[in-house]
Amino acid sequence: MTAPRVLLVDDEPDMCWAVATLLRTEGVEAVACHTGRAAVEAAAGGGFTAAFVDLKLPDADGLAVIDRLR
Repeated sequence: MTAPRVLLVDDEPDMCWAVATLLRTEGVEAVACHTGRAAVEAAAGGGFTAAFVDLKLPDADGLAVIDRLR
């Protein structure tokens, strides 16, 4: 069985690191992006089980990013 993959989208690297570290201890693969654009590009390849998206990103509104990820 493959590990679930979660996309983390936050412009604060420390926040991404902390959440990714917690998820990895539970066997979840975490991929961090620091902009909405990077998140949409990463998600284009598919394979993510879930996404945690900051609502205030430097280049996009988090709700708009969520809409694009769907």
